[in-house]
Amino acid sequence: MRVISKAFGAAFALLLCLGLANTVWAADYAVPAGKNIEITLLEGDGEISGDVTVTGAKAGSFSSSELGGISGDGSFRLTQPGEKTVSVKIPVAADTAAGSQFTVAFRYEKYAVDGALIERRNVVRVVEVTPSVDGSSEVKVTSVVGDPAQEAAAALNVKIDEAESLYGSLLPIQQEHLAEVVAAARHTIEAGDTQGVDAALSALTELTENLSTVNYQQLSDALTLAYSLGDNNLENSRWLTMHDVLNTAQAALRSGDQKAVDAATEQLSVLTARLLESGGAEQCNVKSHGLWPVLFGISLVLNIVCIVGLTSLLKKKALKENDSTPLVDYDIFDDE
Repeated sequence: MRVISKAFGAAFALLLCLGLANTVWAADYAVPAGKNIEITLLEGDGEISGDVTVTGAKAGSFSSSELGGISGDGSFRLTQPGEKTVSVKIPVAADTAAGSQFTVAFRYEKYAVDGALIERRNVVRVVEVTPSVDGSSEVKVTSVVGDPAQEAAAALNVKIDEAESLYGSLLPIQQEHLAEVVAAARHTIEAGDTQGVDAALSALTELTENLSTVNYQQLSDALTLAYSLGDNNLENSRWLTMHDVLNTAQAALRSGDQKAVDAATEQLSVLTARLLESGGAEQCNVKSHGLWPVLFGISLVLNIVCIVGLTSLLKKKALKENDSTPLVDYDIFDDE
């Protein structure tokens, strides 16, 4: 049984190798047989360090935008400010069969201006040989590599402009929320935080979509009516229930959830209607709040009764007490 399993495994591996050997990749560039092709890597600002290798053909010579920036074996390191180029020239023999392919790979590390590693990049280009043609001109192509950090920052700036165009149609609390997210997005761009830029772009995209698709108008109208019932709704103890509902409604304005907005609208509308039916802000909708005036009245009456009773008791006690000491007719001159 093990022998059969091994046989099947070997057969599968052989078929896989044959399949890979016969695979033809889509070519990025083409060069006629008997010509030279020069492939150039174009990079933006920041240091790059790595090597360029050619597989399936023989590299002829290497060059770069900086003097001494690349060696004869294809390893390179470019540190000067500004754009950088690394080139490899590959001669293709005249007898090379049309349809043959070879690859050119630029493997390197990209560093920011401050020396921090941005990422490791692997740029591979496939070249296909075409039938030979007359003439001696060579093929030159440039492989441009975009800077992901710059591209992400540019996309975020576009999204910031789009978000700021919504300000005029938003409620004040929504404007504040959007301003906070926009400020955070700008901070990530200024800090050069690639991961932070991606996260900020995602958050701002989600927020603008929510603000554009969710209908907040009915909830806004319900809040306006609720606040019109009194200026001290949030502090007055008679409005504790309304206080909680208002907090829920304010949170719904920033939720981006249509179901939450609709639920808060209904809850606020029902409570506002009940308060209006009971007399608005002059009536209390919490029954326990009526207990305090009653307790105060009872306490006041009991205090008055106690004071009156104590005063009466003291007067009666004073009347019952008599001084029985006899009076003496005394003259100071009798002592002489």
